[in-house]
Amino acid sequence: MSPRREALVARREQLLARSAMLRNETALRARAFEGPLSWADWALQSMAWLRHNPAWPAGAVGLLAVVRPRRVLRWTRRGFAAWRLWRRARPYASLLAQGWQRSRRDAPRL
Repeated sequence: MSPRREALVARREQLLARSAMLRNETALRARAFEGPLSWADWALQSMAWLRHNPAWPAGAVGLLAVVRPRRVLRWTRRGFAAWRLWRRARPYASLLAQGWQRSRRDAPRL
């Protein structure tokens, strides 16, 4: 085998070993996200279930309205106020996000 070929084979083995080491290191670091990501998966699955079974939450709200009408009315007002605030703030939030993306795009690379 030529010296150039031997050097290439040795370099390939070094790169494969480094790649395996980096994969293991990345897997170890990713374990820190396992808990929060599993919670996020649970939340997304719960939202999907609620979307497909809307009678359950509606029944729970109806039951609360019968048992605790003042509490339901109070939370309804709060929810409506939060929804109105979101509707008013959404255009400004998108403008801020566009400005933030633009400033990141124009920022000098380090």
